[in-house]
Amino acid sequence: MRLEPPQADFPTAPFVWRLSSAVLTQDGPFSVFPGLRRLLTVVEGHGLLLSGRLLQPGEVLEFSGDTPVHAQLVDGPVRDVGVIADPSRVDVLMQLQQLPKGTHEFAANDHRLLVLHGAPQAGAIAVQTQGAGEFSLNYLDLIELEVGEACVLRAAESTRVVVIRLRDVPTGDAE
Repeated sequence: MRLEPPQADFPTAPFVWRLSSAVLTQDGPFSVFPGLRRLLTVVEGHGLLLSGRLLQPGEVLEFSGDTPVHAQLVDGPVRDVGVIADPSRVDVLMQLQQLPKGTHEFAANDHRLLVLHGAPQAGAIAVQTQGAGEFSLNYLDLIELEVGEACVLRAAESTRVVVIRLRDVPTGDAE
């Protein structure tokens, strides 16, 4: 799990955003997060019915944290990746991208960027960054780029990544 700020403890010390992954092995309710926005995708398994809405692998579903949601497994266990965020403080966009074999550039232009390896059957992805040098990104590993940073991913085979863009919401108190 990744929290911003790292010392957040919901609900007493709320987070701005939270990224997490869970394995669901049985039907049941999701936690409610009043006032927050949720984005969810399935990276393993056949999908979920979320209060009657089908979420298939490769799709992203956005819903209110205020809404009670009941999850039903479509055909066995699933692993999800989700972001929960305070929409008054951060705008979040989550996308799944299928990367063909080869080199791919990612840049955090005017937003923070998280890139998560989201293909359980694919091998490691080679990553080159300006600050951290070269390293491998394995399944469910994460790269976090601050505004202005960039990285290059080298996929030895076709793979999938979950790309999350986080842009601070202007507070209106700029001078």
